[in-house]
Amino acid sequence: HVITLNKTRNRMPRWLSEGISVYEERQRNPAWGQTMTPVFREMTLGDDLTPVSELSAAFLSPKSSTHLSFAYYESSLVVEFLIERYGFPALLKILEDLAAGVAINPAIERRTDSLDLIETEFADFARSRANALGNHPDGPVDWSSPTLTDTRPETLQQYLQDHPLNYNALMLQAKSLLEQERWTDARPVLEQLVRLYPTATGSQAPARQLISVLNKLNDVEAERELLTTYCQQDAAAPFSYRRLAELEASRKNWEAVRLNAERELAVNPLTPAPHLHLALAAEQTGHLPQALKALQSALALNAVDAALLHYRSARLLQQQGDLAAARRSVLKSLEVAPRYRDAQKLLLELVENTPAPTAAP
Repeated sequence: HVITLNKTRNRMPRWLSEGISVYEERQRNPAWGQTMTPVFREMTLGDDLTPVSELSAAFLSPKSSTHLSFAYYESSLVVEFLIERYGFPALLKILEDLAAGVAINPAIERRTDSLDLIETEFADFARSRANALGNHPDGPVDWSSPTLTDTRPETLQQYLQDHPLNYNALMLQAKSLLEQERWTDARPVLEQLVRLYPTATGSQAPARQLISVLNKLNDVEAERELLTTYCQQDAAAPFSYRRLAELEASRKNWEAVRLNAERELAVNPLTPAPHLHLALAAEQTGHLPQALKALQSALALNAVDAALLHYRSARLLQQQGDLAAARRSVLKSLEVAPRYRDAQKLLLELVENTPAPTAAP
């Protein structure tokens, strides 16, 4: 936003500013930016796709919060379309025209084509993206809402025999099985949902529910594999990152532990768990300053077992040759737990190895 607003001297419409930013998010990390969802699909294929020439109104007077969210996504698609169709330099020229005082619609026409052509081709572009959602090898996903008198698993199973790719019916069936804690029966239903819509994110995403089921069924390897895929596409799943870090730590995959600790820190840096995982990974790979910093952060956040964390910090300081700081740290450990035998031994070791003072204190 800072870059584009400065480049245009604050003379750009909100839709273009937001559209560029959401587009750039996806370029940096696909998990960050908005993507096509069943709701956005329905809006794109329905009557909610706003003409490019009227996109400012989608921000100024949206019908609902969902429409406002869709305006962000549609704007990013317009930017993506313009770059793919006319090249990145054309977008820069549009920004330069805006800085010179040209209005947005004439600026687009100067650097691309007529707005009538742009709007027609963009609508085709957006609808092709919408139709691609759920493009399953067995056929297109049926996104319609089933009309059922009840949602018992047996009724849903009968409906699904005639509509095997109906996403909402499968979701209802999975929900019913989960409520009954029928984990084994729920697993294949959720696996089918993940195949139909693999990029779904959020608390109700089939992948998130399947991860929970795999955990309850104690299928650790399947849980880890699915978590690895899911954590790459959800930018706000701290507990998924934490669980994956735990599983990777048990396999001594320290790089994966570090990656998922940093993912969790990006969402919430004010919780001890990711700092502890980061410290463990750094300790095991010999990155002592990083490990020490992570331990100190965990201590500042009142992590459990302060005595152990002070002791680990003392060990790291000792390895780095800072014996005075190591001694202070191990004394803090003993202040919390005076009978901590390892800390007592370390203190004696540090005292023996600390040179005597050359002058009276």
